[in-house]
Amino acid sequence: MRMGAVKFGDFRLSSGARSPYYIDLRLAPSYPDALDRIGDLYVEFVKNEIQPKWKIDRIAGVPTAGLPVATVVSQKMRIPLIYVRKEQRAHGLGKSIEGVVNTNDNVLLVDDLVTTGHSTIEEAAILRGRGNVGHVVVLVDREQGGPGNLQREGLQLHPLAKITDVFAYLRELEMIPPNTYEVVMEYVRASTKTSAQQVVASDPSQTESPEPT
Repeated sequence: MRMGAVKFGDFRLSSGARSPYYIDLRLAPSYPDALDRIGDLYVEFVKNEIQPKWKIDRIAGVPTAGLPVATVVSQKMRIPLIYVRKEQRAHGLGKSIEGVVNTNDNVLLVDDLVTTGHSTIEEAAILRGRGNVGHVVVLVDREQGGPGNLQREGLQLHPLAKITDVFAYLRELEMIPPNTYEVVMEYVRASTKTSAQQVVASDPSQTESPEPT
């Protein structure tokens, strides 16, 4: 909040959906101490929760908001960095992945946040053309179906925080008005319900079979 990364209002997300709040971690590089602290949180989690179970050969960042964070994590952990291009270059070498990655490298995907997870799935698909991608670490899960969508694609999401916890913390510090808190929490609850309904609708095993005649 102090660097203005959490904003309240009426915003259009990349998916086209509307949201009463927006998290802009593109501001973080302008606050070196904050970016360094965010990097420490990622590193601590990765070292404790992922690295003991899964060897990490490369860290992959996603432009634009996820790349500065991934760069800091890469430097702190001394693990080589690569990054995914949203669109493959139409000139030069025409790469969709920048940096050095070897076949079958284990690649940890680092991003700023996840909403539905669809863009993360696309990024992982590009990386899987070269290496193994099984884990995704983000600072915030917006709780709009991301974990389930990623899991169905063989990706385990590791959020450092859920958005409901972030809002609860801001409320405790009196940094968010009560009416705004209710608006954003209702939005998250509605989004969670919608994503759950979409999962049921897309899963044939969850549909009722016709009664035998």
